[in-house]
Amino acid sequence: MYYDPEKFGLKIFGMVEEEELSYEFNMFVVWENLETHQLYYDHDSGCSCPSPFEESTLENVNRITKSNVGEFETSINEWNRGYDNKSRTNPLEVAELVKKVKDHLDAS
Repeated sequence: MYYDPEKFGLKIFGMVEEEELSYEFNMFVVWENLETHQLYYDHDSGCSCPSPFEESTLENVNRITKSNVGEFETSINEWNRGYDNKSRTNPLEVAELVKKVKDHLDAS
C-alpha cells in the first residue's frame, strides 16, 4: 500500500515519519481514494527487512470522516509523542497534515 498505492485505488495524501532512523522506519500515512476522495490513515514501523504497510489493506486501515476526525488527530499526536514523550518528527509537520486533512473534509 505504501510503495504502490495505485494498486489499491489510492494515492498518498500526506505523511510524517520519525527522523534520524537508521535501517528502520516509523511512519504515519494518510491515503486518498482516487475515486471517492475518502481519506484513510495508519502508522507502521519496523526494521529495513519488511516493507512499510506490507500487510495493510483498505479493509484494515482507519477511515477519516468529519465525525471521527478527532480520533485521527488524537492518533497522529499520540504517534508523534513516542514512547519517551519526545516528538518523533517536527510538530509543525504534524499540525500541517492535520490541517490538510480537515480542509479536505470541509471541502467535501
